[in-house]
Amino acid sequence: MTAADIQNIEISWKTNTLASCKLFNEGILEDALSGYKTAFQLAESLNNNMAECIKKDIPFIQVYVISCNNIAHTYVAMGLKDQAESMFRQVLRYLLNLRKQPDISIVELLNELKRATIEYVSFIEANNGNKKNLEDLFQILKTRKFPIN
Repeated sequence: MTAADIQNIEISWKTNTLASCKLFNEGILEDALSGYKTAFQLAESLNNNMAECIKKDIPFIQVYVISCNNIAHTYVAMGLKDQAESMFRQVLRYLLNLRKQPDISIVELLNELKRATIEYVSFIEANNGNKKNLEDLFQILKTRKFPIN
């Protein structure tokens, strides 16, 4: 994929995300969800081209996290809490798996992981979720090794 292709994907992601945020704020949740899912597919395309994104300074990690969170918050608004939790957990899995990538900034990764953990904990607390899931998450976080770069 060319640099221009990558930049066009990022622009499309922004366009879809902004339009979906407007729909979400207007309470048109089904359409917002559809747009957020399209944006998520674009985020996945960026992640499949990490090296090019790094060269072009495209924040593919944040794009992916924002996409998942937008879908999760839409699910919450629709009363679909199991699906929302699944998306919040997907962000955490994604970030934990990124630690194995050599060109990823550990500082950036840890900052995103911190935000994602807070987001997930807030979701569990606000929705009387399973506290065992939080215990499992904290155990995983304690045992993961992060390279220093």
